[in-house]
Amino acid sequence: TGFNLAQDRVPWADDVEITLESFQAPIPALEEDHIQQYTFSSTYEFAYQMLNMQFAFTKNFNSYVETYYSPKLSWMEHGEFTSQLLLMANLDFDLIELYVRKFRKRMYEQKKVGSSPNFFAAIHDEIALALNNERLVIHNKVSRLEDPIEYLQAKMNEVNLGINELHEFCKTCKPSKKKKKKNKN
Repeated sequence: TGFNLAQDRVPWADDVEITLESFQAPIPALEEDHIQQYTFSSTYEFAYQMLNMQFAFTKNFNSYVETYYSPKLSWMEHGEFTSQLLLMANLDFDLIELYVRKFRKRMYEQKKVGSSPNFFAAIHDEIALALNNERLVIHNKVSRLEDPIEYLQAKMNEVNLGINELHEFCKTCKPSKKKKKKNKN
């Protein structure tokens, strides 16, 4: 039998909700403390393989970027903050999808017929840094609030609005081509 983690991935979709069942990994041996901990294994992946001619004329890379999480790599201690941690995990998953859509959009806008096969590298690094910075801001804000539920819900609404605004850059979507205006003399 082969070792295949891809079977343990749950891709992002509008109707995917992170619940207690999303955390299937055994809880590691942790030092006894009064802090409820969790690990939510969510990320994105970008990979493509194509011939030079196909690459030259490919502008839409939406299907080559996937947001997903791995239930078998995610675990959560149960306790009084479970609902807050679930909200944070849902926000994190949606936040990754938002930044993936920003990545897809930027690639779509910047890919030209003569682009280098690694044209996406600088875009990827910029988007990854912005995603990490936003995650850091959210986690710092949550750690300083006595009851962060309202903040997390507002942030979730903001992220979902951003996802909806970038609807043309979902994994299975094809962005509409902008029509060039003809000059009439």
